Amino acid sequence: MIFVSFYTPAYEPHAVKLMRSLERWQLDYDIEERPQTAGWCATCATKPAYILAKRNEYDGPLVWVDADATVDRDPIILREGYDADIAVHYRDGHELLSGTIWIGDTPGARDLLHRWSAACQRDPGVWDQRTLQKIVESGAYRVAQLPAAYVAIYDAKMSDNPVITHWQASRQSRKVVGH
Repeated sequence: MIFVSFYTPAYEPHAVKLMRSLERWQLDYDIEERPQTAGWCATCATKPAYILAKRNEYDGPLVWVDADATVDRDPIILREGYDADIAVHYRDGHELLSGTIWIGDTPGARDLLHRWSAACQRDPGVWDQRTLQKIVESGAYRVAQLPAAYVAIYDAKMSDNPVITHWQASRQSRKVVGH
């Protein structure tokens, strides 16, 4: 299993915290800086192509985690893996959260990533998370449920004992760039 992510220059301090937290738990990662695009949503729209490239580069499961997250406890469930193409969490059973995504080393996962990437390239103004939710819900893939503790938003009371905490740096950046 390898954790993958990218960050823009403005997110570097957050990415450093993420990398330190991964090192604390002796987790492999491939996290790189990428240039800022024409806004937050357009930058997010490049996420599926990036994950697909990493899927093609590495064997075994991948875990996408947003660059403004930290791993606060050993992610045992992610280490054990799933018999699925993808594992995601639905907040309140309705909203797919894409801050942490487990991606299997399967043909289905590759197909899903191709579809997600193509959809985001066609319409980079649509939030990638919404696009992913539509594709996941198409019924074409084996989908597992991540526990809330693996995609906990710091101020949302999603878990009493988070494994991965998302610090929502985008709330500030979207205000700055007008999103």
